[in-house]
Amino acid sequence: MLDLELIHHWTLYTYDSLTVSPVIRTFWLRNAAQIGFRCDFVMRSLLALSAVHLATLNPAREEALFRHALKHHNTSTAATIASIHHIDQVEDIAMRENLFLYSMFIMFYNALFGRPSRKEISSPDWMVFFHGSRSIALASMALHTTTSLTHPVIGYTIGMLADRERTSKKQYLSTLLARIRQTELNEHYETYLHAAEELEATFAVLAEFPESRDIFHGFLWMSNVSDHRGDLIALIQGHNASQEALVVYTYFCKIIQRLPTRWWSEKWVRGLKDGAFASLDEEHRTWVVELPSWT
Repeated sequence: MLDLELIHHWTLYTYDSLTVSPVIRTFWLRNAAQIGFRCDFVMRSLLALSAVHLATLNPAREEALFRHALKHHNTSTAATIASIHHIDQVEDIAMRENLFLYSMFIMFYNALFGRPSRKEISSPDWMVFFHGSRSIALASMALHTTTSLTHPVIGYTIGMLADRERTSKKQYLSTLLARIRQTELNEHYETYLHAAEELEATFAVLAEFPESRDIFHGFLWMSNVSDHRGDLIALIQGHNASQEALVVYTYFCKIIQRLPTRWWSEKWVRGLKDGAFASLDEEHRTWVVELPSWT
């Protein structure tokens, strides 16, 4: 009976609480549920997120709901691992849609229960799933067609990237970009520069288009700086983290702090605090300046 309550809660409240985008809200209500009814690990992920949301509204039931959510989450994770091992053997469009959606649920789950502090992270499973299942899903161009159940999300992401072309091209993070470009060339230089330029492009969209101020820009940035062009995330982990990478990460955290939070992102945003500023040496602390104001 609890799962029936959670499906009911999802269709009335949870789907509407995840994002500011009407298009993506409709996706969560219709497409995500449709995928869930055909795929057990997606449905369990949906029920887990619905349970956590219901718990935030009903503190007296929090312990039981969290326990139920964890059971569904653990079961869905085990099933997803098995699916990933076999996905490359056949072009299964439905399974790629399933994995893509699961990677989105992992994003929410990590924001709710993950460890946002850089010092506490070594090789988090959520990052493996987020990048791994996302890459597997996007390997199929069929997901980009309008007939795909995941197309609304991919189309929304493409729209977020297209917004960059509509900006004034004014430079907002001039100090960061100048310092990175003055950095001595080494094997990671292109990774630093790419990450800083991605952050500049993101900031420009957020500054010039107030209606676009969605925390999903942060996840898009993380995805774009950990791909074939270099892995900035790897450079901020461990005791020997790169100072230049930590500077870029600190700017990222400062931007995220400005964006409106939602119930699922509040803990994650609070945990980011001032990024990695405390881990910077004296020289690199001077690279971090106040961000330009938004209108």
